[in-house]
Amino acid sequence: MNDFVYVLSYNPLGDNPNASQVEVFIQKHREIDTWYYPFLGTYIFKSSKLLADLAPGFRQFFGNSPCMLTYASPSLIGGSLPQAVWDWINASAVPSLSDRN
Repeated sequence: MNDFVYVLSYNPLGDNPNASQVEVFIQKHREIDTWYYPFLGTYIFKSSKLLADLAPGFRQFFGNSPCMLTYASPSLIGGSLPQAVWDWINASAVPSLSDRN
């Protein structure tokens, strides 16, 4: 099974949905295999589903609240996340950090 890497960005200060509701949505979403929460308003997650298959459920959940769900190509992203997260993004190992599933 090939997992695609996605980045979800949303307003964590909003109240519909609030940050706790988003966390529960991510944790319970059966099409999300593993996830990582690097900072407020952002989740990185893996799924075997295509963006076109995932997007409708996210649109329904967020309703009129702004959010962005994007496919992340491991070879085209960068930053200063812990090495374990980059290893997870580029392979199938789950990061050994407390803020992940």
